[in-house]
Amino acid sequence: MLSGYDEEIEKFLDDEAENYVSMEEKLLQRGIDFETAVTAADKFCGKFDNLLSVKGIEKNNISQVCTDIAELLKHDTGMEAEFLYTAMLSEVFLLFGEIEDNEQKVELWLEQSEKMYYLHTLFWWEKYNYQKISDISAHIKTSTFGEADSEERKILYDTLMQYDIFISFNKNEVFEENIGELIRQVNAHDRLKQIKPYIYTAVLSRKIKKMTEQKGYMPNIRSILKPTKYKIEKDNGKNFDRYQTYLELYDHLKRVYDGEYDQNLTDYCFTHFSNLSEWFYDNCKPDDNIPMPFKYIINEIISFEYSETDKEILINSAENFMTSF
Repeated sequence: MLSGYDEEIEKFLDDEAENYVSMEEKLLQRGIDFETAVTAADKFCGKFDNLLSVKGIEKNNISQVCTDIAELLKHDTGMEAEFLYTAMLSEVFLLFGEIEDNEQKVELWLEQSEKMYYLHTLFWWEKYNYQKISDISAHIKTSTFGEADSEERKILYDTLMQYDIFISFNKNEVFEENIGELIRQVNAHDRLKQIKPYIYTAVLSRKIKKMTEQKGYMPNIRSILKPTKYKIEKDNGKNFDRYQTYLELYDHLKRVYDGEYDQNLTDYCFTHFSNLSEWFYDNCKPDDNIPMPFKYIINEIISFEYSETDKEILINSAENFMTSF
């Protein structure tokens, strides 16, 4: 009989075998033959070496190149710098190894190309969402007009009453009225509707005291479009339950408002303006319903050949890179 650990290994191997795509199939999918792929791999490596030279980076050792590219990204966010960075993230052996076996070279180039495409797409979305949030924040008005949606207020209120940390506020008239005011503010801005599940979760987790005690409270929406750090390093039992509830509420609200908001942009807010998703992936079983923090995605993609120090340099560069444009 297999132990639980052995079963996990067997399942992993089965999944790998099921998802395996041969080099021949990959080349066929791209519409190129083996010789063309060898040439493309050589050109790719040549482009990398040439750009290092253009940017004044010597290709002496991997660690120094990691450090130099990290420095480059502090003042250069152009396509050439992004190419160097994503190339370093996705594969190191192809770039620094002296590979004589063409089959191995093509295998590595195919894998690296797929990773780089994913990374470029990821960075594009990061930039796009950054600009959209900047636009939303710039157009929020402090005074709004409109009526509170009583039906939506009931839905949101009933949703909250499903969680222990909110049940004590049952029949709290101030809380109920302020929920209506929160809904009115959000619905008065088409841009804010795009990130409704995030806004509701953020306000209800950060401003619950004012929401339940201060009559006529109007939350400052701009303030929740800025990073706030929960004390995730402290676990006294209550923190774990509270953070778990906030995450469950966020997932719940995304389902409640399914089809009515921008999921990509909403998840961007959730992962960038708090560290709750970081806490989740450090303490709980991974779940696709909870968005993964940007640096954690980079950590999963980064080439395993790097030392821990080099990995840390490149991962930190990712966050610096995405906040510099």
